[in-house]
Amino acid sequence: LLEVEQPFTNHNGGDLLFDLEGFLLLGIGDGGAGGDPGDNGQDLTGLLGSVIRIDVNGRDVKGASSTPADNPTWTTPGARPEIYSYGWRNPWRMSMDMGDTTTQAGRGRIFVADVGQNAYEEVDLLESGGNYAWRCKEGFEIFNTDTCDPVIPDEVLPIIAYDHATVGQCVTGGYVYRGSQNPNFSGWYIFADYMTKRLLRMVEPIPGEGFQWNEIFTCSSSCTGQYTDVFGEFIQT
Repeated sequence: LLEVEQPFTNHNGGDLLFDLEGFLLLGIGDGGAGGDPGDNGQDLTGLLGSVIRIDVNGRDVKGASSTPADNPTWTTPGARPEIYSYGWRNPWRMSMDMGDTTTQAGRGRIFVADVGQNAYEEVDLLESGGNYAWRCKEGFEIFNTDTCDPVIPDEVLPIIAYDHATVGQCVTGGYVYRGSQNPNFSGWYIFADYMTKRLLRMVEPIPGEGFQWNEIFTCSSSCTGQYTDVFGEFIQT
């Protein structure tokens, strides 16, 4: 389907999922090393540091997977049309909210956990054309603005960010609980930090007015395996 050259061995990203329209989303890291030395996160001419969106059922004239017509970079001169959003450091875990079982509220939202550099970890909601600001910012804070405009174009802020000093150093993205066995958990986004073994939850008490998060418990080993089954029940391994 696609090959992306990686200049270093880390920050490969790599999570895959299909959106509600049936298009394939793939998170790709910034190429690695540290601090994004190539400023790939802000470079639309390449695929590093982006979430791309392709149609695996379609083919272009060269036989490659085609790009959906509503991808936001189609009309941007020089940009790769596969890019759905950019400014990512290492978006290696993504998941889609299947929605409230009665009202379908939240259905189709895609949560992305982006691993930080030296100070902050973050969780984001995926938006078409969104710029998640790496390497200009890490979390909500300035990181390196040498090549950044004073106003970052198309910037999308994290829905939450936590610091390395007190919480953790490597966010592991999870899933929104939509099962029936634990109705009090409905709408919780359950995720973790790999380094500190904390299992965390994030909730949106009032839709559209921000998220709150807190620790659930500390795992006995690294909390890397969060999944949901076909019934929306949460599985922690």
